[in-house]
Amino acid sequence: MASPRRRSCIEPVFNSAPGENTVANMWETIFRYYGIDWIALALNATAIYLLGKKRKAGFSFGVVANMAWIVFAVLAHSLATVVACSIFVVLNAKGWWSWTREQDLIEPGK
Repeated sequence: MASPRRRSCIEPVFNSAPGENTVANMWETIFRYYGIDWIALALNATAIYLLGKKRKAGFSFGVVANMAWIVFAVLAHSLATVVACSIFVVLNAKGWWSWTREQDLIEPGK
């Protein structure tokens, strides 16, 4: 028995024949990458929100979000996304370190 054909990521999501369950196809598409992309999206939005509020925790959320994006990129076979998110992890870590160092210079003894 042949295994069912996997949809290509460039095929339309709701390209179903009459009688097919489009709701099942929708859920399959939403969770194609085990929800990792949705988790990364939420973490990234939280990171940006926190950084906008000048909270240092935004950098930590950014690192975790980009690690999730790297996992997603590996599952999606996207080398460019792996490289980009790896750079973003380093930039988030550098931002956190610079912010911490700057606070230590402004408020010594804390």
